[in-house]
Amino acid sequence: MGNGLFIVVEGIDTSGITTHSKFLVSRLKEMGFKALYTKEPTEGPIGKIIREFLRSKHPDPRLLALLFAADRIWHCFKDPTLPGGGILGALRKNYIVVSDRYLYSSLAYQGKDVGMDWVMNINKWALVPDVVIYLKIDVKTALRRLKEREIKDFYEAKSELEKILEMFDKIIDRFMQLNVSTNLIVVNEIEDSKELGIEETNREIIKKLSKFFGELAY
Repeated sequence: MGNGLFIVVEGIDTSGITTHSKFLVSRLKEMGFKALYTKEPTEGPIGKIIREFLRSKHPDPRLLALLFAADRIWHCFKDPTLPGGGILGALRKNYIVVSDRYLYSSLAYQGKDVGMDWVMNINKWALVPDVVIYLKIDVKTALRRLKEREIKDFYEAKSELEKILEMFDKIIDRFMQLNVSTNLIVVNEIEDSKELGIEETNREIIKKLSKFFGELAY
């Protein structure tokens, strides 16, 4: 796989995964690393179908899980927008790849309805990340942030967010059983009932990632 590093940023809606994924890539570039940002669902043909389904009132979780798994395989091995034609190709070219959502979102969002084991099985060909960063917020904070959004999807209802957060907690509890070779970093954005600002969260991510910097290729 070369000397690249595959980092995944996860969390429930409004936890800041896009903001912090992009910040991390920018910071790594400033430090001299070859880094790139990518996301799921992708901008590819399957990703576009997924976004249409997410806007429906009651998307079938089985269909969504299968679509996400297919999009993920395309992302890993066939995405022409990434150097080398996918995440694997970019890693072989020694890039640090930072993905805004990945398998763990499928485990949480669709796994709550169809079971984590089935979701894991249909994703068995997906690449295993080196590091997973989980940005944790509570449902109350998520709902407050969602009020600022105009476009919402099915998963942004309070009842769904509560179930998804519970699933992420279960995933963290079972993490070592799911991927023993993956390093987990948990950043709690709510400390002592106080919400961390964007800069504070950024610093916490970099601080917890610093132990990996010595292993990266310039």
